[in-house]
This record gives sequence, structure tokens and C-alpha cells, in this order.
Amino acid sequence: IFSLLNLLYISCTILHFSDFITYKMTLADECTVRRGGRDSVSPRPNTPVSPDLDSRHQWDINDNNMPLVSEHDAWNEWPEGHCRFVYEGDHEEARRHASGWAMRNTNNHNVNILKKSCLGVLVCSRDCVLENGGKVHLRPAICDKARKKQLGKTCPSPRCDGRLDLLPCRGHCGYPVTHFWRHTNGSIFFQAKGVHDHPRPEVKSSAEARRHLYLTKDGRSVVTEKRGRKRANPDAVSNVSKQMLKVEGRAQPLCSCPP
Repeated sequence: IFSLLNLLYISCTILHFSDFITYKMTLADECTVRRGGRDSVSPRPNTPVSPDLDSRHQWDINDNNMPLVSEHDAWNEWPEGHCRFVYEGDHEEARRHASGWAMRNTNNHNVNILKKSCLGVLVCSRDCVLENGGKVHLRPAICDKARKKQLGKTCPSPRCDGRLDLLPCRGHCGYPVTHFWRHTNGSIFFQAKGVHDHPRPEVKSSAEARRHLYLTKDGRSVVTEKRGRKRANPDAVSNVSKQMLKVEGRAQPLCSCPP
């Protein structure tokens, strides 16, 4: 009986051991298949292939070789989200790397690619509403020194005593939205990364006009003295010139005004 029990025990042990070996081999095969499947995938190309992009946009701004494009995109002043455009090489706006968003140049490791980051928008600290129903969305200055001077200034709304605050852009994984520009193959390639998480700022032309024109608290428009000096009345200047008569042989001009 003891021998039979030992034999039965040995048989069970061998059976369990064989099952264990089979289980290990199965796991090894699965790992091999998974590893082989992962390793068998071809290396990721420089340009991600997306069905939403046509043949003109199957590229990345960091690719070594950019495609030759014969059909170009229309100008987009407000690019939003992850997008790509190819503009004509002589397009004026593209050559100036213009944008409706307030973008400033940032350092880039590739000298052939221009990188720009969004500055956000200036808003009122009291979130006031203008007479036209809109909000204060001023354009931040590109220069750091000038932008610091903008902060804390009085809200341009005549009925508000709030201050200007900077609403920064954090639409690219917590960082500012980035624009990339590259001139090659007779075209201008543009790529944007990130989605703006703030309102649109005023257009650049409006911001430049506002530098020469400010609103007083009573709502009256006042032209700065600097601009007034630059744009003096030409008729008045002409009249003054006529009153100054240069007499031959005298160094001092003679005024024709009556005494």
C-alpha cells in the first residue's frame, strides 16, 4: 500500500510538472509573439501618415527633405489646432510670418526653421463689457519691456476702473501654442502645434492705431501730441514759409508781418 501511495504521488508530481512546463512554454511563446509583433513593426517614419491630410500635407516641419508642392494653400490668418499649410514662396504675409495671434520668436535648435510662441491676450481685471457687447482683448506687445509696461494699465473702457492683466497661452500641453515656419523648395511651409485656450486678441492694425490714439475716461478721442506734430497741417506750414523772406546780403530773415 505504501508503495502504491508513493507511485501515485510520483505520478501526480510528474503530471503537475509537465503542466507547469507546458504553461511556461505557452507564456514564452506568447511573449515571443508579442515581442516579435512589436519588433516587426517598421520604424516610425519622420512624417506621420494621417487619412485626414492630403498629399500636400504629408510631412513634418522637422523632416530632412520637404516635398515639392505645385498647389498652395490660401492664407489663414487665424490657424487653430494642429494644422499644416504650404504657402507660395512670394506670399507677402507668409514671408513676414504674420499671424492674427500675438506670436514672438523663440529659440530653436534648427536654424532653418523659425519657431514662434503665443503670448496670449490682455484682458480687463474686472472682466468688463464694452458698449458694443464685447470684452477687452488687447494685443500683447512682442517686446518684453513694452509688454511689462502694458500690465497694470487702466482698462481702455471709459466706464471701468479695472487694470490690464495678461492671460497667457497654455494650449500646447501646458505650454504656449507654437508656430513653425520653413522656407524651402520655393514654398513656405507652416505647422502649428496646440489649441489656443484664450480669446483672439485685437488685430495688429487695430493695436498699431491704438498706439497713436487713446480714449479718455469721458469717452472723447484724443490724438497724441507726437502724432499731431508728425501730421502738421501742410497749409499752415506753407503760410509760415511765405512769411519768412530772405533778404539778399543779410543772414537774418525778415518777417513780413505788420508791426
